[in-house]
Amino acid sequence: MTIRKWINAVKLPTDDKSGRPKINTSIPSMMIYDLLIIMKNSLIIQDVENRKRALRPEVEVYHVNCVEMEIVDHNECPCTPKRGCTWMKSKEHLPDRYGMKLEEVRFPGGRSNEIAFMDLSDYVDKSSSRFSLVNDRSTYTIKNDGGREYLYGEFPLGQTPKFLQIDIAALDPLDLRRFMCEDKNPVCDFLGQEFDIDPRYADVILTKVTEQIATKMRLSAVSDFDYDKIDKSQA
Repeated sequence: MTIRKWINAVKLPTDDKSGRPKINTSIPSMMIYDLLIIMKNSLIIQDVENRKRALRPEVEVYHVNCVEMEIVDHNECPCTPKRGCTWMKSKEHLPDRYGMKLEEVRFPGGRSNEIAFMDLSDYVDKSSSRFSLVNDRSTYTIKNDGGREYLYGEFPLGQTPKFLQIDIAALDPLDLRRFMCEDKNPVCDFLGQEFDIDPRYADVILTKVTEQIATKMRLSAVSDFDYDKIDKSQA
């Protein structure tokens, strides 16, 4: 179901027996979307904690076709790069996501798993380490830089990819707009994007969102604030 349909389910509930409060249909779409994200993620975390075990939720995986890369100085590498290797970094920081690593990283048009993940703490001089068997294989890691996480890659001699393709279980699909809008303009219409909500959580999430909005409306008049500055489409 698309983001637009989920927002409409909040604005225009079809089932009057749901018990959900009626809300003003002029509420900014981005405000509703932010609440959907918050409630969805809080319920997933609560579900995991209730089960008392590490549980990977069913999440939507998004494909990003063009992650622009740039060559960086070796002092940004967490190890001593072996001679002939190139160390590269994504120009844009990565979106918040489920899990520590990405679902997939590959060269444009490349095969699955051709760029292997390596934990940042395991990056050492691979020419004389236990990683010597993958000495000539391209690898990637994720590193925090200035409070944001970036994709870093080490590539053998002769490989300096301008772009990489990734699959990512993004928490907020709208955060992918930085990679998918050619003019880098954040005012993109993503209301037609698919937004995955587990059917087990749907009714609870919709109820909690409408309750939150109703509370805000009671406490003060809801203004358009900054939401409509980035919401240029009608839900």
